[in-house]
Amino acid sequence: MLPPFRFALLSRPRGLAARAMVLTIGLMAVTAALCISIVLMGAHREGARQQLEVAQDLTTHLAARVAGFVVADELEILPYMIGGAVQREDVRAISIHDGEGRSIARAGGAHAETQIIERAVARALAEGEVIYTREGEALTVAAPIQRDGRNLGVVVRMWAADAYRFDPFSSLAPFLTLLGLLGLIALPLTAVLVRRAIAPLDNLARFAERVAKDGRAEPIEIKTGDEFETLAKAFNRMIARLDESMRRIQEIAFVDPATQLPNRDRFVREVDYHILQAKGEEAANAGALVVFELVRLPKLMQTMEPSAARDFLRAIAERFSSATRTVDALVRLNGREKAPAIPARIGEIEFAAFAPMISSPADAARFAQHSNAALSQPFEWRGHKFTLSATCGVAMAQRDRDDADSVIRHARMALGAAQKAPGRLKIFTQSLDREAMARLTLEREMRGALENNEFRAYFQPKINLANGRIGACEALARWVRPDRTIISPGRFIPVAEESGLIGALSDAIMREACWKAASWARAGHHTNVSVNVSVLQFRSDRLRRQCAAHRSACRAQSAPART
Repeated sequence: MLPPFRFALLSRPRGLAARAMVLTIGLMAVTAALCISIVLMGAHREGARQQLEVAQDLTTHLAARVAGFVVADELEILPYMIGGAVQREDVRAISIHDGEGRSIARAGGAHAETQIIERAVARALAEGEVIYTREGEALTVAAPIQRDGRNLGVVVRMWAADAYRFDPFSSLAPFLTLLGLLGLIALPLTAVLVRRAIAPLDNLARFAERVAKDGRAEPIEIKTGDEFETLAKAFNRMIARLDESMRRIQEIAFVDPATQLPNRDRFVREVDYHILQAKGEEAANAGALVVFELVRLPKLMQTMEPSAARDFLRAIAERFSSATRTVDALVRLNGREKAPAIPARIGEIEFAAFAPMISSPADAARFAQHSNAALSQPFEWRGHKFTLSATCGVAMAQRDRDDADSVIRHARMALGAAQKAPGRLKIFTQSLDREAMARLTLEREMRGALENNEFRAYFQPKINLANGRIGACEALARWVRPDRTIISPGRFIPVAEESGLIGALSDAIMREACWKAASWARAGHHTNVSVNVSVLQFRSDRLRRQCAAHRSACRAQSAPART
């Protein structure tokens, strides 16, 4: 059963730590194996050298002793002398040969070993020195029998393969045991050192994960004095630059560059957020949205240089923000600390403010009225006094039905109606929506009516009281539908002026008036005919060209025309 604590080797490393530990331990194991292999190879080589040295010394000593017996011609003693030597386990055979290679005495050895001995004898006689060979799992040493420079024969001694050869394993057992103990100690120590060495890299990895998850993270502090510290500083600089870039991107995306107020996109997000927050509350409305139109702002900015115009616009934005905060503190006694009013610029001359948690239209009207009055007050800028004429439309954000876009649309509808309202303030009601839809429908029908020539000129005569005759006529525009229903000019003239159809409508009425005047002239009734035109038509040169064209048409039909 495992103990409740875990050692470094029992815990499962992950990632780079695991690879570093495996690599380090592997390098240690390979290094240890190479060291052991080198030591064993050296020990094996030293054992073979020592074996050969001892074997050569003993064989040379035996050859010196045999030389004395050969010189004394006491050859019968040789078999007894070598017979006792072969009784040892490490000596397999001893053979003595004369100078011709003939065997004088021999002890031990099999048939296969006899051939090895004969080849060794031949080499020793030919080379005249000690030779050795390793064949048949044995060490064979042949030493010449020499006396006074004469070669008397050869002594061959065949040793067992492990004779006089020490066992490296038994000799190196203490060293190997110590090396194994050092390895067992080094493994957990190496694991701890590797984990500690790469711990900064783990911190960097966790830092990168937090950045990937949350988009930002607190600066990382690593004091190692190496590449990890350099990498941590580089990470911190990179995150700082990313934060600055994100802040700049958010400014570009959600802040109006001229006034530094929230732009329309951010204002929509804020209003949607408050509408969603109000869904769990009991109040029917999430707040009030007010759209202000500064009518005189374009004319004032046209008289300024671009840099002065930007500064002037920023001054107006600061004045609007200050007024919004002040009015918010006056109107909303509760809740402004939790959710203050939000000012924004949503158009070229349109500013907007959203006051959360205003639930009644009366409070919304008070908020808009005080804000409108603050904006309409004269103020000084660069030694000049300016007055901005503000108009505002108010819409309530209903928590169950509205979103920000629809609330802004309602406020703009109210703003359009506020141009003619008392105090230049209007609160949106459903009747405004119905009127807007009716005006759109009427505009669409008017376009079709112009194509179908449904607009007619009705002539109102002007009687000369002196003689009782018709002195002139006034052409009045009437819309006669196919079902013979006549629509009053009071309904379609304002729509024509707003939609830009007033030019086409006047052209149609003027053309019919000229035709009718020409037909009367041909019948002998010369009458002056007047046609009413809109004030908006005097702002373009198109009216002059229309009048000139119709005058030419009347002359072509031999009818006098006055324009």
